[in-house]
Amino acid sequence: MKTKNDFIDRLDKKFIQISSQPKSCPQSLEIKGLRKSVLDKRTSFFYRINSNSIEVLTIFDNSQSPENIQQSVK
Repeated sequence: MKTKNDFIDRLDKKFIQISSQPKSCPQSLEIKGLRKSVLDKRTSFFYRINSNSIEVLTIFDNSQSPENIQQSVK
């Protein structure tokens, strides 16, 4: 339970960060137009900045192949 709550806390903090500073995370090298936010050494999420919103496309296990990212955001 603690692990799940820690993950949710980290995710919430990142969401707050990108909602106030959407360009604070680097652009993805894998897919143009996406930004990558690293939550911890195992987990990242990819998001896109739209005209008036931020769209989180996928939460990604960093041990997976980058090819899986492209499949998950289609």
